[in-house]
Amino acid sequence: MKSTTTRRLLVAGLTWMLLLALTHIGTATGTAGPFTQEVVWLWEEKAPAAPMLLAGASTVPVDAEPPVAVVWSEDRSGWFPTHEVQLVVARPDGEKAVYSVLRGGLAPVRRLAVHLSVHPAAGIVSVALYDADESRPLAAHAVHAELPAGPWHPADLSPASGPKLLASSVQRGYRPVATRFDVGERTGQAALIPVATFQAGSTATVRIESLVPPPGSYRLQVLRPSAAGEQVVLSIEIEPEERSWVDLPLDILTPGPFALVLDYIEDGEVTWTERRILRLGKAELHFARLTYSGTDGALTAELRTMAEAKLPGVTATIRVRYTELVWDGEDAAHVPAGESVEHIVESAPVDTLRGASPYSLRLPPPPRAGMWQVDFSAETEPEIHLLLAGAQDVLAYDPEATDYLVAVTDQASGRILVLDPAVADWSDPAALRWSWSPKDVNGITLGWGLPSGVKLRRSEEWGGEWMLVVDSRGLAAIVPYPAGDSYKWFRVIDGNLHSAELLPDGNIALAASTGGWVRIYTSSQGPASDYYVEYPLPGAHGVLWDPTLELLWAVGDHELVGLRVLGTPDRPLLEPVVRSPLPTPWGHDLSPVYGDPDRLWVSTNTRVYQYIKSTGTWTTEFAGGRRTNLPYVKGVGNQPSGRVVLTQQKEGTLYTWTTDTVTLLNPSDTRTIPGAAIYKARVWSPEYQ
Repeated sequence: MKSTTTRRLLVAGLTWMLLLALTHIGTATGTAGPFTQEVVWLWEEKAPAAPMLLAGASTVPVDAEPPVAVVWSEDRSGWFPTHEVQLVVARPDGEKAVYSVLRGGLAPVRRLAVHLSVHPAAGIVSVALYDADESRPLAAHAVHAELPAGPWHPADLSPASGPKLLASSVQRGYRPVATRFDVGERTGQAALIPVATFQAGSTATVRIESLVPPPGSYRLQVLRPSAAGEQVVLSIEIEPEERSWVDLPLDILTPGPFALVLDYIEDGEVTWTERRILRLGKAELHFARLTYSGTDGALTAELRTMAEAKLPGVTATIRVRYTELVWDGEDAAHVPAGESVEHIVESAPVDTLRGASPYSLRLPPPPRAGMWQVDFSAETEPEIHLLLAGAQDVLAYDPEATDYLVAVTDQASGRILVLDPAVADWSDPAALRWSWSPKDVNGITLGWGLPSGVKLRRSEEWGGEWMLVVDSRGLAAIVPYPAGDSYKWFRVIDGNLHSAELLPDGNIALAASTGGWVRIYTSSQGPASDYYVEYPLPGAHGVLWDPTLELLWAVGDHELVGLRVLGTPDRPLLEPVVRSPLPTPWGHDLSPVYGDPDRLWVSTNTRVYQYIKSTGTWTTEFAGGRRTNLPYVKGVGNQPSGRVVLTQQKEGTLYTWTTDTVTLLNPSDTRTIPGAAIYKARVWSPEYQ
């Protein structure tokens, strides 16, 4: 009984050893057929002492110098020694043919994988080097050689020093490791742009490059995922050549992922396989016009979808993520550091979204008032390639805030236009809420034609609201709003007027750019009063009253000044108390930062800044600051909600300094009046700050 059990264990052990020998060719038995040796070395920071055997094959079971060898060596033919990996093959005449596989160091590689394939009957030797940690091919080479029939044995690798041998195995069959398998769009007989995503109706080209074509054959298969696994859609047999081109008509596939599998087959056995995962179908999703209406609380975004071909059966899921931005006093910037919430806002067929482009996305609001970063993301089922544009914005959200209308100075029509920013299309008559020109009063056109500045103010002195308007051709006026049918004060003044401000005592401050001055006219003394006091300020473009500090701020070409108004309403005086050089020259606009009375908006020819009154410093670190890095901004301000309103000169409009578009930020959007020549936009608020 005991001897029977022992006999059975012995037979089982011999059977297992025989199977192991058939699977992994041992050094003692050798083989006359093709085989592949795979070796992995633990490569160190420093190169090993040269030379060193990395892989090899010989007809002798134990051979210190195998006739086929992959070695780490040095090339000393130049001025300095150069390390390289070489393939060395002995010729029948006893000489050695040496081929350079890879020149230079391998310092970034931690584990080096070496694949050596030998095909005695076909007389082919090939070698490939890989970064084993990243499966990254480093180099490959293949040669024809006169090889004896064998049997062949893998080299015995026992390094005395240098890199450590991590693994070594031998597999039956030749692997065309020097074959390159690319998939892309064919641009010519010898050119291919490798890609991973294709349009429906296009043609994918597969290029197989063999340094030395192997004696077997290739099989290219197209596989598609299915409920039961992968389904073979197409199978093509290919005879190896130095370069084989195979065109695949993708109209046999529906959009989504698929796999291309290239097999090398010899004697009915697959000895090498390479796989590429590709996708069929592309779409571009452009997110724009993120709009918050303080009137009805609606938060929407506009989605435009583009695709070169139809995408039947593809559904897109669109998400929005809100990340709260908090003020970092140390960095003087809004940074993502608060709560984040995510919502699915739409799930619909891509073809439906494209058919309704632009498609309106109704968004759930952020959880509370504040400054929020808005990120859109999308995915499809099945998966296609998506390109997202405009997928990030900043939203100033305050459900309690009521944003104001926006006034613009249109130098094409010669009118002041007051428009509703909640209406997306400013060519729609519903957007225009009020307009004015001197012709509406008494037909006077003297000093009018290039309106350059406008403001709305509430007067405790007179009661009600009043519009202050100036024109580069000379008009300066105080007009009752919304009646607009008379003048509280009216003058025509040379100097290229750019801005006006109503002082609490009923006097008007004016800024003239070419005149180079800031003046206070005694409009409190009657509609025809022409007495004034002047402060010289080259390039004066903007004036603004500060009720907290009781200063008249003014901006010129090179500095921002704060002027103390002294004296009496009928005989005012001006005294400079603050002078701050601009960060960049040629100042343009000056307005309050609503919600922060310690800050002012100031634009120059270079970009938009904020001036911090308490510290006397300039900053570009504020919500939307990167988006206001714009030159030639003629007017800038913000709504109570935090939304920024600005105008930037634009080529192609009536004058070089005008535009037909008002830009909105936080969130980003635009409002355009075709044919307009807008110089300045102003938030239509009667408040000083």
